[in-house]
Amino acid sequence: MTPTPVIASGSNPGTRLTGGSRTNAYRLVCSEIWGGIGALDQDVATRGIAASIYAVAAGGNRGGDIHYLSYCSYDMITRIAVADVRGHGESVTLVSSWVYDALKAQMNTVAGNQVLSDLNRKICERGFEAMTTAAVVSYDTSRSALHFCYAGHPPAMVWRHGAGWRRLENLAEPEASNLPLGVRASAAYEQGQVTLTAGDRVVMFTDGLLEAEDLHGDAFGEERLLTVLEEQHGASISAIKYAILDSLFNHTKRLPLVDDLTVLTTEVR
Repeated sequence: MTPTPVIASGSNPGTRLTGGSRTNAYRLVCSEIWGGIGALDQDVATRGIAASIYAVAAGGNRGGDIHYLSYCSYDMITRIAVADVRGHGESVTLVSSWVYDALKAQMNTVAGNQVLSDLNRKICERGFEAMTTAAVVSYDTSRSALHFCYAGHPPAMVWRHGAGWRRLENLAEPEASNLPLGVRASAAYEQGQVTLTAGDRVVMFTDGLLEAEDLHGDAFGEERLLTVLEEQHGASISAIKYAILDSLFNHTKRLPLVDDLTVLTTEVR
């Protein structure tokens, strides 16, 4: 089954977005998978989390970034998957359909690493040449547990009460388990876990954020991102998203994006 990409309130690269979200929050129902590819500026919610997402393709093309949320049949597990495909057109559409299928197969489990393993196997079997990275997080309201795993993707940022902002990393994870998808068929994707409570936040993004350069070739980088997050720690997730984008576009002086960009902010409800 090939998903239909959701396209809502798209904005051109370099557009400054201010204020609250420009669309009403979309509420997922049980057994639903929502998302796709293409330009998107939208708030989304389940019983467990509230999210705000912005995605745009470089040069106005149809994606290279893939973004999906799924909600399990038992009203407990929300999963978010973000993937970055080096390419556009048919290759992105194909990987998007594989992400959808993998999320559907694992919808009622917290095994996000199995989602990555399923994707990696399919990409290896098809001899897919484009580099693909991905991040998967799953929040289980019954245990207040966030499960996370990566395939060559920038780690998310997490804010917890009393702990501030930091990378969401599994420090015991072997380096080889974070390989991009399609590099090695036998790659293992280790999954970390952290306890989150109401009000805790997670920010996910693709490397189009960190690697965006100014006129002198200076990348936006993690330090600038952390500065924005610290300054906006008490703001809404929509306001945090727009503050990140404003800081990015101020840094690049509105130069056209050379890579696709996705920023997704979430809060535990």
